[in-house]
Amino acid sequence: MLEGLLKHLANGGPRWIGVLLALALAASSVVQTLAINAYFHVVFRLCAQVKTSIIGELFDKALRIDSSEKASMGVGTIVNLQSNDAAKLYKLPQYLHMLWSAPFQIMTVMIMLIRVLHPIPALVGLAVTVALIPLSSLVARALARARTRIVKLTDERVKLSSEVILGIKAIKLYAWEVGV
Repeated sequence: MLEGLLKHLANGGPRWIGVLLALALAASSVVQTLAINAYFHVVFRLCAQVKTSIIGELFDKALRIDSSEKASMGVGTIVNLQSNDAAKLYKLPQYLHMLWSAPFQIMTVMIMLIRVLHPIPALVGLAVTVALIPLSSLVARALARARTRIVKLTDERVKLSSEVILGIKAIKLYAWEVGV
């Protein structure tokens, strides 16, 4: 439709045909947006069910761990397992279909670009995109390192918070607080 609209504008055809092509292009964009939103709605629901199941299983496992192991692991580690690892698996189904659809989309777009722009400009665009992949991987590695540091800090924060709460609980249970 876009190619037809561009050719129509270049040839200077009737205005009403151009308007119809533009409306058809807009309608196809709306349909595409609705379809993608419906897809992501279904996948997000599936992912939420997966995450909930994983957190439930991790919680059950945490309840079966004996006290000495739990003390050696720390509460922060267990909480991170429940939240961070489950969150990673939560994102997996959302983008799993990209394994097959991304190459298909790239090929389709390249064919369309070659038809409209001719081979050289289309291949230059593809080359720039491929050249940016190493930069993206560098950024991803830097984010992963930052995430690892954040997880360690989160472990320490959760451990400290748990110790404070247990201290307050001990003070309250043994009535060691000063009468007010």
